Amino acid sequence: MTRERILDEALQLLLRSGVRRFRVSELAGRLGVVKSAIYHHFPGGKGEILGTLFAREEARVLSAMEQAAAAPGSCRERLLRLVRAKLEAVATLARLYEVPPGVVDEVTDFCRGRRRGFVERERELLASLLREGMARGEVRELELRLLVAGIQAALLEISEQVAREAGLAIGELTELMVDVIFAGIGGATCGKA
Repeated sequence: MTRERILDEALQLLLRSGVRRFRVSELAGRLGVVKSAIYHHFPGGKGEILGTLFAREEARVLSAMEQAAAAPGSCRERLLRLVRAKLEAVATLARLYEVPPGVVDEVTDFCRGRRRGFVERERELLASLLREGMARGEVRELELRLLVAGIQAALLEISEQVAREAGLAIGELTELMVDVIFAGIGGATCGKA
């Protein structure tokens, strides 16, 4: 029994049951162990399990976004890959675990209250990408803080739609979002790749 195995099973349980109906006793039963085995790894119980689980999943999404943004290319190309990486991660979770609509809303609300670290890292990643785009003339000189906040808000809204609606065309959503952004912020050297 490892922490990762517990978290893997906790994710499945959470995405099927929701935050309010998540029970350590049910998690232990699904793993075939007694509750004390779970508490050995997570002495803080449900709160610690869920906190660790969200931190792990957020780290995975951020890692995918960072890798996408680190690849060579124009600011637009890199932003396109970053957005697609986030939306694909959200869609994969929703598809893998067939998250019921009511659970999506509950988990989303729970995440909003706990996602300060994720938001900060995402903000830094977007700011760095856009700052480089400004330096290369691909993005107009704009108030970076407001630009990043707008992109984050749009990305959050689209991510929630992807989680709720199976079968959304992520590639098309990504292209549309980035096209809309670059229609407003594109600099002199901006253009589709």
